Amino acid sequence: MAISRYTDVEVVRDQQTGVRNYPTIIFSNPPLSNSDMYIITRIGDRLDLLAYRFYGDSTLWWIIGSANNLTDSFNVPPGTKLRIPSNASYVLDHIRNVNKSR
Repeated sequence: MAISRYTDVEVVRDQQTGVRNYPTIIFSNPPLSNSDMYIITRIGDRLDLLAYRFYGDSTLWWIIGSANNLTDSFNVPPGTKLRIPSNASYVLDHIRNVNKSR
């Protein structure tokens, strides 16, 4: 079951065009933890594949991307050192709390 960062976000409809959009979600990076893992990427590693390997859910790619300030694409150059946050639920809980306060 995929966990979306947009689960608790209300869709906003543009009054003029009728286009539906999700508002921008701002969240903090997962805090450093002694149980975080660090890896050196290899050829073919992508954020979605790494998320599946470590979290069992490829849709959580953005947690690894955020923790490592990667925003451009799923692709990661080989030889890149990445932090894999051990507690993905912290980020998801933070997002839900922020969205509920809106």
